[in-house]
Formats: sequence, structure tokens, C-alpha cells
Amino acid sequence: MAPEQTIRIIRAQDLSIRCQMTPPRDMTGWAISFVVKDYLTGTTRISKTVGGGITITDGPRGIITIALAKGDTSSLTVTTALSSGYGYVWEIKRTDSGSNLVLARGQMILEQEVIS
Repeated sequence: MAPEQTIRIIRAQDLSIRCQMTPPRDMTGWAISFVVKDYLTGTTRISKTVGGGITITDGPRGIITIALAKGDTSSLTVTTALSSGYGYVWEIKRTDSGSNLVLARGQMILEQEVIS
């Protein structure tokens, strides 16, 4: 089973998410996707692929970087944990033909920026 992780981010901000396979596995040349949905079978809100927001930063050590621009989350609703009724789910998946495999998944919580 793929490891699950909660990602908490501030809505409408640029950020990079660095991920590494544990134990390290060579990801050189893999097709990889990162998807955020309303819920498991819900509407896709964010979708990234290698060359379109995902960079294989260090293929031999299994490290990727996912770039999120503020526009990716600016129209999304500020959320709380799924257990309290609303939130998003995400997954990172290898999508090569014959290698359809979820590498990691979890919930994503969008927090509001504190404005002073």
C-alpha cells in the first residue's frame, strides 16, 4: 500500500514539494502524475506531469519536485480535515504503460494566509 501523508499548504502561494522514494528507487525516465481531487472519485482540481510541473530532480535516488503556482490553488476553497467534512485528496502515481502504480497519497488541507 502506498504511504499516506497529510499536506498542509497556504492557499494561493507558490511552492515546491520535494518527494523521495523510500527506499530509493531509480525513477529515471518514468512518467509520473500528481493529482488533487475534491474526494477520491471527485473532480480533478490540480494535475501535474513530468515536464508540466513535475521534475525528476535526481532520478537514480528517486527524488522528484512538484511545482505549484499560486494560480493552482487560488480558486480552491480553504479547507479543514476530511474527517470534519471537507478537504482534498492527492496522489502521486507512476503512469508508464504496464506500470500504473500509486507511489504516495493522502489528504491536502488548504489554509488561509494570515493577513496583517
